Amino acid sequence: MRIGLLGGTFNPIHFGHLVLAEECRKEADLEKIIFIPSSIPPHKEQKIAGAEHRYNMVKRATRGNKDLIVSRVELDRKEISFTYKTILYFKKKYAQNQVYFILGIDSVLEIHKWKKKNKILEFCPFIVATRPGYRIQEIPFAVRKIVKIIKIPKINISSSLIREKIKTGESIKNLVPLSVEKYIKKHKLYQQI
Repeated sequence: MRIGLLGGTFNPIHFGHLVLAEECRKEADLEKIIFIPSSIPPHKEQKIAGAEHRYNMVKRATRGNKDLIVSRVELDRKEISFTYKTILYFKKKYAQNQVYFILGIDSVLEIHKWKKKNKILEFCPFIVATRPGYRIQEIPFAVRKIVKIIKIPKINISSSLIREKIKTGESIKNLVPLSVEKYIKKHKLYQQI
């Protein structure tokens, strides 16, 4: 089986994340995509919703799609989420399968800040998704050699845009699944962020 790992803060998850997962699944011929909400992301400075809230929103957003799985591995560790630990966990768990790590081009350009960055590139192949405002030529050559690059349709959605809209009382319809929108309203998330 070919499995894609898609980690992130998902603060909150939105249609851009779901399109990314589907495009990577289709273009890289993956059978499953595992969403991995981070517990305590090491490189995020802004205030984020609690890990359980973010996990619950990802569960709601992926409900009904048998190709998408949500993992609690980083939440249950209750420590800073380091990519190398997560990749090693899934490589052991799915030892008989091919595991790929999916990330956006913006994250690849930050890889020099990651813990055990040199080892991560050896652990499994990367699938890198394009993003508006970034050029493939910006990817460091060492990374470019081992990745599959997937061109994602331009979708002008970001978690920060959604949080800002909530804070100012604007609608987030068509940016997140209805189940996620209802969850945010019910728990009054992002109103003060």
